[in-house]
Amino acid sequence: MPVEYTYYHLYNRGCNKDLIFFKEDHYLLLLRQIKNNYQKFKLRIVAYCLMPNHYHLMVGAPFEESFQPSEGFIEDAIRNQKLITQPSEGYRSAIISKFMQNIFNSYVQTINFDIKRKGTLFESKYKSIRIDKEEYLLQLIRYIHLNPVLAGICTQPDDWVYSNCKEWLGLRGGELFDRDFFSTYFQTFEQYREFLYAYKDDQLTQKKMRKYGFDI
Repeated sequence: MPVEYTYYHLYNRGCNKDLIFFKEDHYLLLLRQIKNNYQKFKLRIVAYCLMPNHYHLMVGAPFEESFQPSEGFIEDAIRNQKLITQPSEGYRSAIISKFMQNIFNSYVQTINFDIKRKGTLFESKYKSIRIDKEEYLLQLIRYIHLNPVLAGICTQPDDWVYSNCKEWLGLRGGELFDRDFFSTYFQTFEQYREFLYAYKDDQLTQKKMRKYGFDI
């Protein structure tokens, strides 16, 4: 039986909008953490972009029909994910929560040690928004890849090496790219390139997308 996936936009920024990456090694460290953890939780890494003071991740989280959560599992999930109302959503949310905890607990400790700093690195707990309409999936991916351009860091989205835009354009063979997801919507890399650069003509404005965390 095929595994059902629900897609989420995960994002956060530095405390007081300060940096969360202080040198190249820090970007690479977080990417290694993602690589070392996403398969453990059977996640799909669809899109990502690491910016100097914030990050965006789009991930797919599975729900397997054979999974039967215990009462303790559900109670713990509800306690840690206050918006959970169903066991299936609780299972997915618990997977996301554990994945993010595994990545960022270690990341923050390493960064604080490396640059001799103390205190919190992020302004709050990460934000997790479920993408509840399929029409917004590709819009989210495009926005994530355009983030460095919209921020004025570079002029072309594939110039920014700390995203998987290059994978989506067929310019790099990185692991953090779900080819099956890509093939569901695009037959060629050129098709995605055309979609990516058509954002100025798209009627779906950033304002309409704020509910999905597009205004960070």
